[in-house]
Amino acid sequence: MSHLSVAKFGGTSVANYSAMQACAKIIIADPNTRVVVLSASAGVTNLLVALANGVEAEERAKLIGEVRQIQENILNELKDDSRVRPIIEKYLENITALSEAASLATSLALTDELISHGEMMSTQIFIEVLRELQTSATWVDVRTLVATNDNFGKASPDDAQTQVNCDNLLKPLIDRGESNSTPDEAEPVLSNVNAILTSEVVIVSTEILYLAKILNTFARNPWACSMLKLESVNKV
Repeated sequence: MSHLSVAKFGGTSVANYSAMQACAKIIIADPNTRVVVLSASAGVTNLLVALANGVEAEERAKLIGEVRQIQENILNELKDDSRVRPIIEKYLENITALSEAASLATSLALTDELISHGEMMSTQIFIEVLRELQTSATWVDVRTLVATNDNFGKASPDDAQTQVNCDNLLKPLIDRGESNSTPDEAEPVLSNVNAILTSEVVIVSTEILYLAKILNTFARNPWACSMLKLESVNKV
């Protein structure tokens, strides 16, 4: 591989099943796209932020129901949701528990953890969309890659440790996909960047560029790395 592309799809691009399918086809069409970063499905982050602020039981149930419905709308269009549905149900259980905790006492750490579930759900579902198109993908939790300080809400990345983590965890996955597949069959790696930094502005303008920089500076690796940011497939 002489060129590595990192694709970042915003919430509108993964808002529903048809939007996810369009994104999946973009990825499949470009064998250089090996790392894919997704936002939460449109509307989910705002709902999770509201829950993280702490709300009464009736409002909490309403907001969680709206989060669930967005996931259900996509799951119901999958040909086979048996693999991913239990995962989503577990995330929804976590959201419920964290929301109850937030109703008693809010904190930046709790907020970050709660909001991260939006991206975790969208990325897990997106793997199934890719699978339906005969393309496999490996899910990666970005918290195992991007090291930060403990300034919740406005965490700053640790470049050196993040480089080590990417060398040890992410690069082998990309290399494995290249060695085991033809370019047209290379396995993309999905990541949920918003699990670390939750400001949408930072996510779009900084996080993906930061990951691209890390990918581009793998020790002794000659790859060129570009960043493809697709906030809406309608704009492509």
